[in-house]
Amino acid sequence: MAGATILISLIYIFLLRWLTKPLLYTSMVLILAGFVLLGGWCWMKRSEYDPVKEEQNHMYATYGAAASWIIGAIYLCFICCCWKNIALGASIMECASAFVTSNIRVIFLPICAYLICIPFIAYWMVTAVFLYSTGEPEYAEKSFIANISWEDKTRYMWWYFVFALLWCIAFFICLQQFMIASTVCQWYWSG
Repeated sequence: MAGATILISLIYIFLLRWLTKPLLYTSMVLILAGFVLLGGWCWMKRSEYDPVKEEQNHMYATYGAAASWIIGAIYLCFICCCWKNIALGASIMECASAFVTSNIRVIFLPICAYLICIPFIAYWMVTAVFLYSTGEPEYAEKSFIANISWEDKTRYMWWYFVFALLWCIAFFICLQQFMIASTVCQWYWSG
C-alpha cells in the first residue's frame, strides 16, 4: 500500500500541472450551478404544494429556493471579489507541481520524518505510562481500574510532558517545511 500510495501521488502531482486550473474553475462553476439548480428544484417543488392546505410545505419550499439562490449569489460575489487570489492560488499550484515533478525526492521527506518520529513517540508513550502511574492508587468498588491520585508536582510534570510532545512534533513539521523551502530556493536560483 505504501508503494501504491507513492506511485499514485507521483502520477497525481505530474498531472496536477495540467489539471489544476481546469479542475479549480470547473468545480467553482459546478458549485454555483448546484446552488442555482437546488433553488430551481425547490421552486418547482413549491408549485406542487397547495398554498392553503399545505401552507407549511409551500412556505419551506419557498424559503429553500430563496436561501439557495441567496447563498449562490453570495458565492458568486466571493468568486468575483477574490478572482485575482484564486488565479494566483492556481498558478502557485502549477508551479508547485512543476517543482515536485523535477525534485521527486521531496516526496520521501514526510516518510523519513515519520520514521524518525517513531522512536520518539515510542519513548514518549513509555514515559507517559510511567508518569501516569506515579502516585497512590485508589480502588473503587466494582471497578477493575484504579484511579491514580497525583501530587501537584506530578500533574505539572504531566502537562509539561504533553507540551513537550506537541512542541517536538511541531519542530519536526517545521524542519520539513524548512527543508522543502531550502530546496525550492535552490531549485529556483539554479534554473
